[in-house]
Amino acid sequence: MKIPLTLIFLLPLALTAAPPVISNVTASQRPGTKLVDIRYNVADPDSTSLTIQIELSANGGQTYELPVKSLSGAVGPGVAPGTNRLITWNAGTDWNGNWSPNCKARIWAHDGSTPVPPLGMVYIPSGTFDMGSSPTTIGVSVTLTNSYFMDRTEVSAELWTTVRNWAVANGYSDFGGAGYRAPGHPVHSARWFDAIRWCNARSEMNGFKPCYYTNQTKSTVYRIGNIDFDKKSVDWNSGGFRLPTEAEWERAGRGGLYRNRFPWGNTFDRNKLNFIDSGDPFENPLLYQNYVAPTTPCGYYNGNQTPAGLDSANGFGLYDILGNLSEMVWSSSGANGGTDPIDEYPGGPLGRSAGKLRGGNFGWDQSAYENTGSGFGGMPEQFDLYPPVNWYYGTSQQIGFRTVRNL
Repeated sequence: MKIPLTLIFLLPLALTAAPPVISNVTASQRPGTKLVDIRYNVADPDSTSLTIQIELSANGGQTYELPVKSLSGAVGPGVAPGTNRLITWNAGTDWNGNWSPNCKARIWAHDGSTPVPPLGMVYIPSGTFDMGSSPTTIGVSVTLTNSYFMDRTEVSAELWTTVRNWAVANGYSDFGGAGYRAPGHPVHSARWFDAIRWCNARSEMNGFKPCYYTNQTKSTVYRIGNIDFDKKSVDWNSGGFRLPTEAEWERAGRGGLYRNRFPWGNTFDRNKLNFIDSGDPFENPLLYQNYVAPTTPCGYYNGNQTPAGLDSANGFGLYDILGNLSEMVWSSSGANGGTDPIDEYPGGPLGRSAGKLRGGNFGWDQSAYENTGSGFGGMPEQFDLYPPVNWYYGTSQQIGFRTVRNL
């Protein structure tokens, strides 16, 4: 197996004055083997021990979904700054029988100034922000006392499928109706109940305590069927995966710019999101007419997109907060302000916990984003949709989700 690699490097998201710097990245396959040696330099004047993470792509950096479990060398915690650091990837174990001429590696260095996020997630610090604010609206002051991790992108087809396969083999009822355009794209059309149970399955698959239970005593993990449950049936202190509350989603989505209309500023930028007129190569009105969602790959707007544009990650490193798919969040508007609001939807039938949608999707045009402030400016209730049949019990190709985890 021959694995040609082209390499890129990234700086960490740690909020430090002098973050680690990675340079001179090279890669080569050892002749006659399925081992790939990746070398790099890393400098950090402030730290003697770093945590190094690596992600691999087989499609030129559109998505980073290759399995990277079989690693050795200068990766993980305790890596000293220096030159010619070596990571060896056993591709024969993780990716045997596969080949791509468009492989890329993405290397992250963390200096310990903030918690190291799990691979594929970013760190969101606790703090106070004005929810629903815009350049002309103050919004409501909300304080999140706990930091958390959030998925860097919407849940991908590969991640959804991996967890689903594990779930149905381990006592979960199947997740019906969800789909995706192609590998590397986000999963869509998952029902609210399926997303909740999928979060539990992802938690158990990774050895974490689940968040969602069938009763308020939290004695039975939610694995089967559709149930009505409220916030008291959720273990908010669990280290497992869950949907973000609306306040968590907005704080993360703003990326630190709390009086701006969009995650990047106050002017709409068509090269930063997948919307109805984005002009990307995945846009085709005939697809949607034939029930194929015109999504872009997860994290597509990373500086390699077409038409050409800059990396659209927000200040916390999140992609597709606006556009691509509307995202499910737990009903927590923070409408009354305060600390860590985890509110049930007011007036929801049967006392049911409810979800909301945030972020817009591929079907919105520019005026829709500008007039609503993308869920940032104006009243959060502009996205305050009690789950109707078409996505609470059924499906919609315009809806996806991402997850969070407590530290």
